[in-house]
Amino acid sequence: MHSEDENPAIVSNKRSLDEDNRAQTELKRRKLGSETRHRDPSQTDLTPEDYTVGWDYAKIMQQLLDKGADVESKDSSGWTPLLWAAWNGNEEIIQLLLDKGADVESKDSSGWTPLLWAAWNGNEEIIQLLLDKGADIESKDSFGWTPLSWAAEKGHKEIIQLLLDKGANIESKNSSSLTPLLWATWNGNKEIVQLLLDKGADIESKDSSGLTP
Repeated sequence: MHSEDENPAIVSNKRSLDEDNRAQTELKRRKLGSETRHRDPSQTDLTPEDYTVGWDYAKIMQQLLDKGADVESKDSSGWTPLLWAAWNGNEEIIQLLLDKGADVESKDSSGWTPLLWAAWNGNEEIIQLLLDKGADIESKDSFGWTPLSWAAEKGHKEIIQLLLDKGANIESKNSSSLTPLLWATWNGNKEIVQLLLDKGADIESKDSSGLTP
């Protein structure tokens, strides 16, 4: 008899939870770090541009950029002002940074792009803005997650529809070979399952353990 830990379904579930927890942990760390760093500016590697993103000070950001601030400045985790703005959902600052030439494909040390954060957060307006500026709809983090993968895992139906309408690969797979349909099935989201099937998702897609929807 196999132990519970050897069950492919359980192993796959643990792996997927680990990947989602990674994003959740990063989100919490960023929130805590932002609060701490604003209280004690001496204990940070953030740039002035990063601070304006956190506090939603578009005018201050504009002043800094007008004075020659580096639009691609990074902290120790590789976060640029554009990544911070995407994480915060600040459309105004995102537009400002892009107009100033910010790299729409900037990545942090885990491979996250602004578009990935927008998809994770379910921010339709920012996703549209980033795509209009040429963001790669198939960008992947270090675990192979695409914007569509995260939208499916988080249950953002409108985002899934938008990404598919823009040509996202419906069969995109992460490092565990999980497709959007597998995620939607795993999470029991009937509406998203139906949407993906209507768009032609492979009903026999398999993850790395051989599990199908």
